[in-house]
Amino acid sequence: RPNPVEVISTIARDYLSTCESFSIWCEELGYDSDSLCARRIYDACQEQGDSLLKLVSRAQLQELAQMEW
Repeated sequence: RPNPVEVISTIARDYLSTCESFSIWCEELGYDSDSLCARRIYDACQEQGDSLLKLVSRAQLQELAQMEW
């Protein structure tokens, strides 16, 4: 069973990784920037992070992303 803190922390990390452009994100994570699948993953990370930002501040999101579990 997933730990809610781990899930939220992972969403925060994924979201913060998308703060760079799509091409930089792909390069850093080893995705092909021509891949539609990679684009969907990138977009999903942004959408989930945007949803999380409706619940917490950006500073709190950054703290969540740095949590060790």
